[in-house]
Amino acid sequence: MRKILLLVACTNVVVCTNIVQADSAPETTPALKTEVAPLPVNLARRVGFLATNWYQQQAERWQDRVDTTPDDAEAWRSLFLASEYGRNVSETELDELLSAMAAKVPGSWQLPYLRARHVGLTDLDQHVRYLEEASDRCRSSCADIQESLGLVHELRGDVAAATAAWKSFYESHTLAAGLLDYNYNMLQTVGASGVLITNGDNDTMPAWLLQRVHDVRTDVTLINLTVAMAHRPWLSRRLTELAPTMDATSLPPQHADFLQALTTGLAAAGHPVSIALTVPASHRQAIEQDLKLVGLAARYDPQDTVDASAVLHKNFSRRYRLDRLQLGWYDEFHLSWRPIVRRLNTNYGFGLLALAATDPEQGRWARLAQHLARVSDDRHFAELVAARLEELH
Repeated sequence: MRKILLLVACTNVVVCTNIVQADSAPETTPALKTEVAPLPVNLARRVGFLATNWYQQQAERWQDRVDTTPDDAEAWRSLFLASEYGRNVSETELDELLSAMAAKVPGSWQLPYLRARHVGLTDLDQHVRYLEEASDRCRSSCADIQESLGLVHELRGDVAAATAAWKSFYESHTLAAGLLDYNYNMLQTVGASGVLITNGDNDTMPAWLLQRVHDVRTDVTLINLTVAMAHRPWLSRRLTELAPTMDATSLPPQHADFLQALTTGLAAAGHPVSIALTVPASHRQAIEQDLKLVGLAARYDPQDTVDASAVLHKNFSRRYRLDRLQLGWYDEFHLSWRPIVRRLNTNYGFGLLALAATDPEQGRWARLAQHLARVSDDRHFAELVAARLEELH
């Protein structure tokens, strides 16, 4: 069967912020310094990565704020995130920032939360201790803590603790409904008892939540590529269950080679393997010729045994939740809607275009692809959809 070429939209969002400067004062009037209020700095997985100079500017403004109101724990949190995302601050300087914060707001939940973030995944036990301390202190707006606990407990293999954390996080209503739909549909794309290789936060953590809290496709094993490469002990535990003869420590360090070795090893062990469309094309290049588009993931099929067109049609017509793609009540007011969900949703477009070319209901699929193009804020994607649909006529 002819392989379907994958053209996947970039899901990394870069938003440029225009800075409006005050008008120059008349020459006869002494210039007055106008203080500009800092803007809240949200987690990148909620709003995408903004421009580094924006973060650097906000770090300066939040530094001014904590200098004047040092007991504001949320100001310290925004300062830390802006400093981290601005990428011009050393690890030592972040350590010093946390020490200064500890002197001013020692009893805040934000302090141990940021300490956990700074530790990263290098010491999961310490990470959990910090997060549990933050959880004990937090009385409201604790969703970020519970989400982080869900992730770390997954990496430690503590399913019961992960499930409890994901349940608390789900009950916070923090995630955009469209993001849950995307992950639901992505899970439905995978073959029975298959392995799904994902890329980042927003194509993994909501999927784990759905599996633990709502029992959605619990037969699917998720392997996050970013975590697998950086945290080999976790991957080793996964492979012990999936492919005992594979050695996680021997997998090559380059993304494309790593993904190829991981995919071929899992397939050789008898597992259907799918690659999420969020995995960058550069990482997939070594196995691209053996991937078939079947929805929000590509099936690894070197033996050409999968009828991709039939699976694609079944997924879109019978398995996927698609209503919210056209109209989701109040979605446009969610923090993640524009920068995250609308961009992720462009990944539906490539399956829709394939269906429009081969399916008798092509008008339905073409109209949905056109709608996604209109709301995507992605000129390249919109032009691609228009060109492909023009070819069909």
